[in-house]
Amino acid sequence: MPVTGVYFDGQSSKRQSVTLELAQGVLKLNSDSAQLSVPAGELKIAPPLGRAARVIYLPGGAHCEIAQEDFETLFPDQAKALVPLLEQHWPAVGAALVITLAVVAAAYVWGLPYAAEVTAGKIPPAISAGLDRQVLANFDEVWFEPSQLPADRRQAISQAFNGLVFPDAGKPGELIFRLSPKLGANAFTFPGGSIVVLDDLVNLADNDQEIIAVLTHEAGHAHDHHAMRQMLQASVVGMVTLWYVGDISHLLSVITTVLLQTRYSREFERNADAFAVTLLHANHLSGLSLAGMLEKLQNQGKDSKLLKQLPAPDSVYKVLTYLSTHPDTDERIKMLRATERP
Repeated sequence: MPVTGVYFDGQSSKRQSVTLELAQGVLKLNSDSAQLSVPAGELKIAPPLGRAARVIYLPGGAHCEIAQEDFETLFPDQAKALVPLLEQHWPAVGAALVITLAVVAAAYVWGLPYAAEVTAGKIPPAISAGLDRQVLANFDEVWFEPSQLPADRRQAISQAFNGLVFPDAGKPGELIFRLSPKLGANAFTFPGGSIVVLDDLVNLADNDQEIIAVLTHEAGHAHDHHAMRQMLQASVVGMVTLWYVGDISHLLSVITTVLLQTRYSREFERNADAFAVTLLHANHLSGLSLAGMLEKLQNQGKDSKLLKQLPAPDSVYKVLTYLSTHPDTDERIKMLRATERP
């Protein structure tokens, strides 16, 4: 039974649609421009990789790519031959599977975060700034609107933040103001270190010290490259996953979704809180301002329309907090208040 595939002649990147049929030990390929017959014994078949297309190498450097199900139709004997092989060597197969899973888990838990941490600190500032501009443009298309805060209000906040004395030379990037009815009171650190503060967060604060306190927390994320590390990790996982299923065409669309939906780890949040406290104290400010803003944001989260539609909002909120990778907000508030005790 003929199946369809894609043919590459090995001389150029041009792809041709072909039909393939195996008859009497000969693979026949037919396209609009050529016909080719190759004895099955001269074929080299790449091992399967998930549900990615199967690759059949032909003499002379050419190859064909066909879907997994079409490969099984074309070469039913090869698909069936795998079953008795596994049955004969199941202990070795089981051990290999366990070892493979352990290696993958170790790489994900320890190897990938370490590689992301090392890489994030070595990315040139010009590349980081360019990435931030692209990410901001993506957010502006869907999530952000121009800030409605008066220009002098934005300037006052920027001057207060830029006037902070940092413990080292690692100041964050640009401070950007935006409005987002969809996201409400929030602030973001982009991979290159730019910080976005939303109008609703400014309006939620009782005073400028509370706003500056939130920005020092975001500066902690920027200082340790948390957003860049998170993006690198998620992009690698996304790239491997998309490659495994045979489609990498949408990889770049992952970045905005990752930044919006993936929360920082507990370690990242605690480190950013600790950085904020150090920075606030170095500038004769109190960590209680950050604790107060966390309380306001927590209460706003409990009052969200989504939670009000669910039974027992307080219980649901605690469950969601527990399942989140964030440290519990009450725990963070308690830590921040403890730093102010004599």
